[in-house]
Amino acid sequence: MKTYALFLLKRIVHRKSNLFLLLGIVLFIFTYLMMNMNSQDILRDTLVDQIKTENETIETSQEKMSHLEDNQTEYKSYKESIQISKAHILQYEESLSFYDQKNWSEFYSSYIQILNQQKQINEDTLKLSNENDLTMKDMSSYIDKQLTYIQYLEANQLDYENIDYPVFGLSFMTSISQVILPLITTICCIYILTQCFTMNYRTNINIDHIIPMSKRKILITKSIVGISISLFIYMFFLLSAFILASVFNQNMGIHYPIMMQNSTNCWVANSLLFVLKQWSILGVLFYIGLSLLIYIFSFFIKEESPLLITGICIILGFVYLPHFVSFIGQISHLSPITYFNYVNVVIGNLAVQLNNLNITYDIGMIVLFVFIVIECICIYTMNFIKEY
Repeated sequence: MKTYALFLLKRIVHRKSNLFLLLGIVLFIFTYLMMNMNSQDILRDTLVDQIKTENETIETSQEKMSHLEDNQTEYKSYKESIQISKAHILQYEESLSFYDQKNWSEFYSSYIQILNQQKQINEDTLKLSNENDLTMKDMSSYIDKQLTYIQYLEANQLDYENIDYPVFGLSFMTSISQVILPLITTICCIYILTQCFTMNYRTNINIDHIIPMSKRKILITKSIVGISISLFIYMFFLLSAFILASVFNQNMGIHYPIMMQNSTNCWVANSLLFVLKQWSILGVLFYIGLSLLIYIFSFFIKEESPLLITGICIILGFVYLPHFVSFIGQISHLSPITYFNYVNVVIGNLAVQLNNLNITYDIGMIVLFVFIVIECICIYTMNFIKEY
């Protein structure tokens, strides 16, 4: 079995397209990291824009005051507006100065005051306007998220990192796993697995028949090799993201938070380590199931290209279809393919997106485990039928 496993692995490793694919994806991860690094000063740019806006407000108010008498009500209103704008400018300039100096403790203290003021203004505006105004509610949620995040950084004495564009080790690895990495990893796994499971079929001839091993041992060996390939690719991309981000920014990011909403829709900052174990286990189970599923497909589709296209279409179809068909979304927690989005499952984003609160880590573990057991039974049964 060991010799045959090495034989399969060597044939896959010696295929240059596989090496180029892996290196290409690492280059993509690096490019993604560079884009995030270039977006780190968005908050600084926002402060600069707010200063410009307040200065424009002052100029506009002064222009209008020049046409009014000192004792007019409007004149006094514009004068108060100028005073408020000047106070805001001082706050923004103070925060900007601390940001440029990378004096994060002082910056957090100053910026929290700004966020609290914005939160109060937004709440007052929401009361005066339509309470069902979705734009204002979204703004309130965004401010609460920023405030909770900054307070967490201040309490844990952490350097600033843009919440939407993480660049530090673990935070970057988690972020890219929420967005694009599962898709890339899945397609890469299917591409290489199709080679592993079809390379011994040539023009209706199965080379496995002339290998001096029982069919049962060949089945077990191929299953183990397929699972090993999937898990290697999964871990390789995760570690690549973690190492690249940690080295280039000299910060492993293990103490940073991930933002989650609780049952009352309030933002909570949880440690990344708190969810890392859960989503990494879900990811492992998903890719084990993916490997066995492609192996089952290979019993019916012997050619590499058709198997590749079929595998990608079926997997991605089951991933994205629940987002467009509400009925499927309501039962999607029963599909093992749903847990393709393992990070979003654990932090609760997918449950909100599909309006299905049954999409949780615990149910995912059960579904994936049952799915893997069923796959093993199917593979053994099909092999048994072929023998007899």
